[in-house]
Amino acid sequence: MKSLRWRIVILLISLVCGVLFLTSSIIDYTLNRSFQHYLSEFHRQRREEMINTLTRIHQVAESWEEFFKLPSAPLILRSAGVVRLTDEDGRTLFLREELNPEAQSFLPQQNLRRLRRPRRPLVSVPLYIDDQLVGTAWIYGPPNQANFPPREKMFHRAIGRAILFASLFAGILAVIVGLFGAEYLTRPLAELTATAQRLAGGDLKARTNFRGAGELGQLAETMNHLAAELERADALRRKSLADTAHELRTPITTIQSHLEAFADGVLEPTPENLATLTDETLRLVQLVEELQSIALVEQFRENLNLIPLDLNLVVRQAEERMTPLFIRKGITLRIILPEEPVRVMAHGQAISQILDNLLVNAAKYTPEHDGRKVTLTLTRQGEKALLQVEDEGVGIPGELLPHIFDRFYRVDPSRSRNTGGIGLGLAIAKETAEAIGGTISVESELGKGTKFTLVLPLAK
Repeated sequence: MKSLRWRIVILLISLVCGVLFLTSSIIDYTLNRSFQHYLSEFHRQRREEMINTLTRIHQVAESWEEFFKLPSAPLILRSAGVVRLTDEDGRTLFLREELNPEAQSFLPQQNLRRLRRPRRPLVSVPLYIDDQLVGTAWIYGPPNQANFPPREKMFHRAIGRAILFASLFAGILAVIVGLFGAEYLTRPLAELTATAQRLAGGDLKARTNFRGAGELGQLAETMNHLAAELERADALRRKSLADTAHELRTPITTIQSHLEAFADGVLEPTPENLATLTDETLRLVQLVEELQSIALVEQFRENLNLIPLDLNLVVRQAEERMTPLFIRKGITLRIILPEEPVRVMAHGQAISQILDNLLVNAAKYTPEHDGRKVTLTLTRQGEKALLQVEDEGVGIPGELLPHIFDRFYRVDPSRSRNTGGIGLGLAIAKETAEAIGGTISVESELGKGTKFTLVLPLAK
């Protein structure tokens, strides 16, 4: 998590620095343009004022010679921003100290340094009175970024320092926020990682306590659900092993005890005693075959080869196989099929195995020779095909229905052999149905019967 935390911090700092650089560049560019426009407008106004001032002076004094007789003439020209003034013949009438070397020799050294600073280029402004040229005034042109006046430069530097300090402050703030933000974002990930590591280490009871909205909350909920499913699967695996051992132990113990009794002379190998051994042997064979069927279902999932099948034909074949069993038990097997073919993408052997398991299960829990019946119905519903096996047997209690498809689960808790079976038939049927893309469900009412429904997608 440290690597991710620092990546988030670096990313946030980079983002802030990029935004600050872009923002400061835009501000600096906009400020320079606005300031340049302001100074140009100010220079234009000063120029117009200077023209008005000089033309009024010339009109009042009637000549430049009369104007320069006034002691305040140089001060008036300096105040108007005039650097040089010439008459209509081009003779210089006024020249400021920075352009007059002779005048500079009488100035103090401090004033000389100030006068020698870089100056803006001069701009000549003709002076007209009644469309007659009376002189030319020279003034400094509008300033640019290279030759801003000292006050403007100070203002520009102050703005630059403010932007710099703001950027530094924002950068420090970004580091602080990034550290705390990264810690806030990565803490749930660290907790989820720790939970995942505990699960990987075999602790299937590990759960994350993180609760929150958004993707992380969904991830935490999904991880807890996954852990619960893993724990349930592990418990089912342990239970399956225990049930398998129990189911194997019973016939093996019976066979072993009878063989020992035969060897010790305690029991005679009479047809009745040998029949008991045969029954237990057949029970053991059935268990091994059903366990092998579960293994085959797992392989079947990986090597699935679905082909178009007509379910009418599959049902008729199942009827032929199961009819002797139902006749022997005195139960009516009723088949209901549609007139048109019902084609699905499936595996013929898989569907036959599911139907056999469901029909055998129905015959097993339906009272014999009592006029009861078992109905196998094939229908179409939208893009699905429905195979339903409904009996008129004893039914299943509602609280037991969620477990009816669990391996080695039998409704009879005493595991009586009167009904036979070891509790794998429905589990095999469910796993086989899911392997071919179908689903199987059960409805039951105690004392009235049970209905199993196999749903398969129709062939395109």
